[in-house]
Amino acid sequence: MNDPKVKVFPFLKGLKYMYRLDFKEPMYENGVTNITYKNMELMADQNNNEDDLYGDLRNFHCISYCCNELQQNEIEIQLKELISIQLMDDYFREIDGLA
Repeated sequence: MNDPKVKVFPFLKGLKYMYRLDFKEPMYENGVTNITYKNMELMADQNNNEDDLYGDLRNFHCISYCCNELQQNEIEIQLKELISIQLMDDYFREIDGLA
């Protein structure tokens, strides 16, 4: 069976994790793509376009794996029990006041 390989770093339960899905143009064969969940509440543009002061922290507290769309649906159910997640596009619409 082709179970996805999963890397889970320490995550913070109080934060919302954003992710982007692209199964229309997958990165690998058989519809497999990389999914990464990161906390985006600390954004680089909040630092006047200077160095991303929180990039290392976001990269440390993340979840990253490769899977196909069917596997993603199953994984997402489990993640929702552990952390708060939101699609990246929905998050940006909210912060831009378009939601």
